[in-house]
Amino acid sequence: MMTNYLSKGYYHEAYNLISYFLITCGAIAPLHADDFTVSSTSSSTNGGNTVNGSDSLTVTSVGSISPVNAHGISTTRGSNTIAVESSITTLNGRSGNQ
Repeated sequence: MMTNYLSKGYYHEAYNLISYFLITCGAIAPLHADDFTVSSTSSSTNGGNTVNGSDSLTVTSVGSISPVNAHGISTTRGSNTIAVESSITTLNGRSGNQ
């Protein structure tokens, strides 16, 4: 039945149906941005969070990031948003931001 459908030149319609099926069944997972907040003292890069594309990281006025031998903030991919309301301090020659 599908072969007969495709042989009549209905490729576009078949593509749309297959795409709709895959999306509604969850076979194609959408990308989600993550929002992270550091509201206490952290000794880990990014407050222990992975900032990797369209994410946001906020260090509140009562939060801070102070790693040793590591970057204070490190991101990958683009469109990340970083807001620092307090301080980022690093020890032993690493930069605060990467």
